Amino acid sequence: MLMHVLYDQYDKSVMLDCHSEQVRHGLVMLSQRILGPNTIIQGAVKTILTSTPQQFFDNSLSLVQVYYRHGVY
Repeated sequence: MLMHVLYDQYDKSVMLDCHSEQVRHGLVMLSQRILGPNTIIQGAVKTILTSTPQQFFDNSLSLVQVYYRHGVY
């Protein structure tokens, strides 16, 4: 069986089996913390979008259309 191993970046003698429940739980907790919404930004989105000039959105859309027509994805 192939064992995937994580090494502690500060202590190279520490090896953790990637499939252990402890490692999985830690990675899930970390990913939820990082990917969780930032409430300050969420609160500011309405103001940001309503105070952004329409020209910005028009220019952005034009740029996306140009890239699409030229096959740049």
